[in-house]
Amino acid sequence: MGGWLGCCCCSRHLAGAGTGAPARLPGRTQGGQAASQPQAAHRHLEKSPGSAILCNNCGKACKGEVLRVQKKYFHIKCFVCKACGRDLAEGGFFVRQGDYICTLDYQRLYGTRCFSCDQFIEGEVVSALGKTYHPHCFVCVVCR
Repeated sequence: MGGWLGCCCCSRHLAGAGTGAPARLPGRTQGGQAASQPQAAHRHLEKSPGSAILCNNCGKACKGEVLRVQKKYFHIKCFVCKACGRDLAEGGFFVRQGDYICTLDYQRLYGTRCFSCDQFIEGEVVSALGKTYHPHCFVCVVCR
């Protein structure tokens, strides 16, 4: 993009808006390092009694069907959201500082809201004058 930012509707130059192009908001989507959606693998665990694998949540020995997430093991009932306790075995989740968090709580706790529409932003963003917008919400006063 050139040296100015323009309204997404009428292409008017937005004075004082700075320069730049839409960018990806780091840590706010499900593909990044800080906020990732690791693969949870259902396994049937067959270990000898002397080498028990412990559940990362409750600390008890894992037997039968367990989940393995990022080299950690969980009873299926123990793999829950750190914030609300919701079951994470079937749905998407984020990891933040070692805690597993459901997508709704992650967005509520760490999401970024659009300055224009006040909805959470995922994916591409436009940042100008210290504010963050959806690309389609970044419009001039006339088009608003």
